Amino acid sequence: MSKITPFVLITFLLIVNYSCRKVEGEGGSSEIIGKVIIRDFDALGNLIEEYAAQDQRVYIIYGDDDNIYDDDFDTSFDGSFRFQFLTKGTYTLFVYEDCNSCPSGEQAVTKTVEIDENNATVEVEDLIIEK
Repeated sequence: MSKITPFVLITFLLIVNYSCRKVEGEGGSSEIIGKVIIRDFDALGNLIEEYAAQDQRVYIIYGDDDNIYDDDFDTSFDGSFRFQFLTKGTYTLFVYEDCNSCPSGEQAVTKTVEIDENNATVEVEDLIIEK
C-alpha cells in the first residue's frame, strides 16, 4: 500500500480549493440594474433637457483585470438596463458619450459595482451622458 505524501495532499487540496472558487461573470443568481440618462446642454453650458437614453448600449466588464468588455445591453424606452445571472465580485459598467476634445470623438462614462452576496439585485447610480 502506498502512502500519500504531504506534497501530493497539499497539491490536491490547493487544486480543489481553487477550482471551487467562482470568478466574476455569468453563472450566478445576482443582477445589476440601472438607468442611463442624457443631459442636454446649450452652447453656454445651461441644462436644456434631461431624459432617458433609449436604445443606448451599456457595456459590462467582469472583474477588474481586463479592459475588454464581456457583455452589453441596449437600454429600454425608459433608459433602464439589467445584467442578470452574475456571481459575486467586482464589475465595471460603461457607456460612451460624445467628446469634442477626445481623439476618438467619444469617451467612456464608467461605474464600478460590487456584488457581495448571492440572489442580490444591485442598483447602480444613474449613468449620465452629457451632450
